[in-house]
Amino acid sequence: LKPFWLKWGPGIHRLAMSRTAPNQIMRGLGAVRQNAVHRAVDPVSFEDLRARPDQIGALVYSGRRVEPALYHKRSVVDRQGELCVRDGLSPVTGELVDGFQIAPALCEVQALAEFLDWDDDGVLSLTEVSTALAAFLPVDEERVEHFLRDNFNVDASGAVDEEELVEKILPYCSMHLGDLMSAAPLVRVPEVWRGSSHDELSAWFDHWHPSGSGEIDLRDLRFAVTSTLYRACGDKMDFVTKETVVSLFLAEAQLLGEGGLTCDAFIELAASALQANLPQRPQSSGDDHPGAEGVVVQLEKAPLRLAIHAPFAKEEDGTYLTLEASVTDSAGDLLGQAAERWGDARSLQLYLDGQPLAVDPRVKLGEVSG
Repeated sequence: LKPFWLKWGPGIHRLAMSRTAPNQIMRGLGAVRQNAVHRAVDPVSFEDLRARPDQIGALVYSGRRVEPALYHKRSVVDRQGELCVRDGLSPVTGELVDGFQIAPALCEVQALAEFLDWDDDGVLSLTEVSTALAAFLPVDEERVEHFLRDNFNVDASGAVDEEELVEKILPYCSMHLGDLMSAAPLVRVPEVWRGSSHDELSAWFDHWHPSGSGEIDLRDLRFAVTSTLYRACGDKMDFVTKETVVSLFLAEAQLLGEGGLTCDAFIELAASALQANLPQRPQSSGDDHPGAEGVVVQLEKAPLRLAIHAPFAKEEDGTYLTLEASVTDSAGDLLGQAAERWGDARSLQLYLDGQPLAVDPRVKLGEVSG
């Protein structure tokens, strides 16, 4: 953790607290994990579940699920295939666990419905269904929840029968995936860097506080800060170290209390501390600096490792394709490789973060944002 400072001033009483005990620090991150579960985010790596749809699954005890949380396999199972959770307990609920179960594919509607009905009562909450769909598909979980409530049989308490999921909701998603993505579009999180401007920090804050008025709940701000710092730490840092670093940051930045914070107060009191722990903004390949031309050539030669997920493909065709491409390859080239696996290219569409990959198939992959 890099050194940081906080500027205190009037109004900080909402965040003021005594020196935080170590166990309270770890409990603070535990609450953030609970928040992650309802956002279709892996509560250990804080990575979007949809980023690795082939690894989505749940912790089990004696072959049965013990909680609604979904994880990436790589977050809770080591390379030897052994479960790697502290003291054999769920990181989210503290329930005893002894294994990991991969979720069935979306095309296996009955098996998936039974998997999502983790407590085996024949009923799922609307939040569980929308979160599961957002875990597998590039859609926003809150907008999916509104879409399901408006278009399917959901009772006043927000309960969805397993039969409704099997016979109506999942078949609709399969046949009208484009419509679902249009109704519940994914909103990309604005990036922030060590040198981000006031406007960029405001855009990041507003993403996590979409109402745009009053104060953001500290629980939501803790999640936003945690996911941002986990990403900044990179893949080379293990999860235990990330947990320690981020837990200490939340405590030292006085973000473990109750209450809320306005955007102006966040930028005044805590943004500098956050930015001190973020990387510098990457330089554009077109920047005018010594060696820039050589960097561009290296980027053009470096292969892109890509994965294409076809969530409703038939089981025998597979739902996942990994390949290598170049930034000079076109979107049409990529579509052609997908067609070799899943059929006529004219019937296929490629999306990135819920948006069409490219309107013109001649567009080079290096020209596609993201």
